[in-house]
Amino acid sequence: MLVCTCFPIWPHFLKVYLWYCSVTFLLFMCVFCTLRMVLFLNLWIVGYDFWILPNLFDESLTFVDSFKPGYSFDRGAANQRYYRAALLMASFSFFAWAYNQPTDFDAFVEAQQEFISDLYDGKLITDMAQQDKDDIDLVKRPSFEELAMEEEEETKEKEAKEDLEKLHEQAALREEDPDWDPEAEEAAADDMIDQMLNMDDDDDE
Repeated sequence: MLVCTCFPIWPHFLKVYLWYCSVTFLLFMCVFCTLRMVLFLNLWIVGYDFWILPNLFDESLTFVDSFKPGYSFDRGAANQRYYRAALLMASFSFFAWAYNQPTDFDAFVEAQQEFISDLYDGKLITDMAQQDKDDIDLVKRPSFEELAMEEEEETKEKEAKEDLEKLHEQAALREEDPDWDPEAEEAAADDMIDQMLNMDDDDDE
């Protein structure tokens, strides 16, 4: 638990090794599952069920039991002949179509090599700048400018919310009294405040 939770302070070379191991395991599992499925389909067409590590993805078993037995080879159900024939015809049709398509095998191989190279270099899933990569182990604290911008945005959002609430109140009052004029009411309030201030000045004199 301590090793996993302290991953952000791992040395850089350990993070690189972990990335290589993860990518290698991912590629191995993709290739293994693809070959496993291809072998099963090829033998299923002729009437047999063949699985390599048949219990590999059984979640009810323990880790060791998931690798037992190494393979299973059983005769398939007899009522699946039509499905097997349909799959055989679909496979022949696909291979015939693929054979007649213009392809460039060398370009395909080169593209796959570039894909694997980019995957190991971490270029496919990263959206970080080089500076962020260099500072990945540093504690990130917001700058004064970022804090000021956040406070300004919060103030603007608060003012916009208050203005929206005021508009809703004015709309509700307008529905109750069609002759209500907010500008006239505001002017009357200002005049009342001025009169009160003038009265205070007279009392002081």
